[in-house]
Amino acid sequence: MRRLAAGLLTLLLLLSVTVPVFAAHSAQSVQSHTHVSSDGYCQITLNISLHFDSAVEPLYFPVPEKAKSVTLNGSTARTKRSGGVLLVNLSRVAGVAAGNYTVSISYTLKDTVSRNELDQLVLTLPIVEGFDYPVEALNFTVTLPGECSAKPTFTSSYLQTSVESVISLERSGDTITGSLMKPLKDKESLYMSLLVTEELFPQDPVKEFTAGLDNTLTWIFGGLAALYWLLFLRCLPARRVRATTAPDGFTAGDLACGLTGQGVDLTMLVFSWAQLGYILIHLDDHGRAILHKRMDMGNERSAFEVQTFRSLFGKRKMVDSTSYHYAQLYRKLQTKRPHARDLFRKGSGNPAVVHILCTLSGFFCAMSLGRAIAGDALLAGVLVALIALLGGAAAWLLFRFPRGMHLRERIDLFLALGALVLWLALGGFAASFLTALYMVLFLIFMALAAAYGGQRTPIGKQTQGQILGLHWYLFSASKADLRRISKRNPEYFFQLAPYALALGLDKRFAKHFGGSRLRACPYLTTGMDSHMTALEWSQLMRRAVSAMDERQRRLPYERLLGK
Repeated sequence: MRRLAAGLLTLLLLLSVTVPVFAAHSAQSVQSHTHVSSDGYCQITLNISLHFDSAVEPLYFPVPEKAKSVTLNGSTARTKRSGGVLLVNLSRVAGVAAGNYTVSISYTLKDTVSRNELDQLVLTLPIVEGFDYPVEALNFTVTLPGECSAKPTFTSSYLQTSVESVISLERSGDTITGSLMKPLKDKESLYMSLLVTEELFPQDPVKEFTAGLDNTLTWIFGGLAALYWLLFLRCLPARRVRATTAPDGFTAGDLACGLTGQGVDLTMLVFSWAQLGYILIHLDDHGRAILHKRMDMGNERSAFEVQTFRSLFGKRKMVDSTSYHYAQLYRKLQTKRPHARDLFRKGSGNPAVVHILCTLSGFFCAMSLGRAIAGDALLAGVLVALIALLGGAAAWLLFRFPRGMHLRERIDLFLALGALVLWLALGGFAASFLTALYMVLFLIFMALAAAYGGQRTPIGKQTQGQILGLHWYLFSASKADLRRISKRNPEYFFQLAPYALALGLDKRFAKHFGGSRLRACPYLTTGMDSHMTALEWSQLMRRAVSAMDERQRRLPYERLLGK
């Protein structure tokens, strides 16, 4: 019997030598320190002591998925998202060999305060996320922005709410200190919840809008605008064609039609007729631009021009451009596109449809932002409606900026810039800046996509390219070339001036001529010394244009007020 016992003992000793020892990996201790500010913003630091019986690689420690500014031992940490958490890579400082390691992980969290179903403010903090290995000892401190008498509650992914029975808590002023009286299992997490007051957290950190009908309508109208453009307006931008004159058959008043598909500009049409000798424009001492008919217009011009000329003058020899008659005709011609049949394909759509749909999309997006801004304020509905109207108006104006970029209505550029600032301000006040930025980018993209009027014929593309080429020529013409041309043709500046005015480049074009004085303009008089520089003539022409536009700008308000 003794021999049998000795044999068994010998066998056990041999097995103890030959059987491998299984590794025991763990976090020997985790110390969590959390500082919470009054806006729900948290700074969290984890000091972790690790023990490994063998090498572990790769090695990760989990933190909340929304953690920001994550550092490892004071340096920026490498992280990756997996399973609803953010994994901090510890391999460069721990786990590559058996032994003991100490690491420190710091990160920030925001929006840790929210409202529960009873409309109570609740602070929710992660103490530790589920680490792959057991946590033998856990200690934590939570520093609040002030004293709070409520009792914290704890939940664990393994023990659920029963984990509270193994937690030792102490309170001292605004600090809660706790420790676990038993280890956490591998992959086990622990969270703390605490009912807090408005006095402790006066700022509501969840100020953002929720999905609703207005957001749905934003997407619907935006999608319809993009779909309509794709089906009826789709056209690639034209290539700029080198040009020093406008396309044949186009006056300065037709350039808007040829470039962007808009209606006729009567003031620029009158300047072209004046340059051709049909009209003399006189700017009197009272700032009025008086149009004198020099000769009748015959079939040497298009039927549209002849009809418009007769509508303007009738049997009169003189027309005051500040009169109701001129303003009414100006407004009427804004809807006329005499070259549209040649420039656009038969099935081409109307850019105004895209404009309206984008404005509606902006209106409902602004309504969403307005709900976030208004919150529970007094007369919140009125405030939301006002913000929605402002957003819709801003979307309408932002959509018009290509017109200000290409044509003489430079005020559209400033209005578009103001609309852009308004949109970004709304996004900032609603704590949804990215939403406002995305809407602005969408509106700008759609405005550019629909800026040239629709699907063009080959002639339409060629015309557009020539106008863009003329635009570039007026902007960048060489001073030396213009002086050389002006010596051969002293009226060259006055011949191109109406087109420069129509494209909003008259000042730039005039500067290319330098300070030399030009002879009198053949179609614009003031009764003063007419020997002026090109820039001075440009300024005088702008005065005349402003005088000719003044009444038509006031006309909608006069009709509204019954004057």
